[in-house]
Amino acid sequence: LIVAHDGATIELSNGCVCCSIGGSLALALRDLMTSPNPPDAVLIEASGVAEPARVASYGNREVLAEPTIITVVDPFSIERMLSDPIYGGLAAAQVRQADVIHISRTDLVSDSNQVAFDRGCRSVERLRANPHESAAQTGGVPPTVDITVRHRDQVVTIDDVVGELAQTRGLLRAKGIVGTPLGPMLVQWAGGSVEVTPAGGTPQTGLVVICAADQAMSSP
Repeated sequence: LIVAHDGATIELSNGCVCCSIGGSLALALRDLMTSPNPPDAVLIEASGVAEPARVASYGNREVLAEPTIITVVDPFSIERMLSDPIYGGLAAAQVRQADVIHISRTDLVSDSNQVAFDRGCRSVERLRANPHESAAQTGGVPPTVDITVRHRDQVVTIDDVVGELAQTRGLLRAKGIVGTPLGPMLVQWAGGSVEVTPAGGTPQTGLVVICAADQAMSSP
């Protein structure tokens, strides 16, 4: 089943996730999460003809948290896809089953295609009901959209850091080096648990915190 493993990527040997892998994917996910060094998260990039809810159902809920389905919509082609007699139902299901919908190619919008862009977005009913827009440049999103930087000069205790992380709503992941009275400490938070180890040397301190997008800005 697993034909290659470089520590970050696993290649499966028996077909694409969208249709042919089935139970083999479930077994691979189980083995991955019960291995001596399980990952903090699993990202599955399905093909354009996949049913995301079906792929998400392969995970064993005893070893994997409830999945988040992200669907990327091309606003310049979605209207045509939804009306396609063969693939329209699948395109609608991909949008309907999504927990998060990302609109791609927003950096390509101009005066000449603004009408087509708006029409494509309006063709997705869920976007009409709950729109949220942030313009993106090619290959990135402006840092001010979803990144908040806070700076503190003072030395803090690990108890202070852990206590503040515990109060951060929507916390998904935190990692960095914190200056403490005992020296620099490497702090890693994932899955509701924290690990603290000496960092050694005199590294630059800083803590990166990743939160759910709708809750990050309201955290204490």
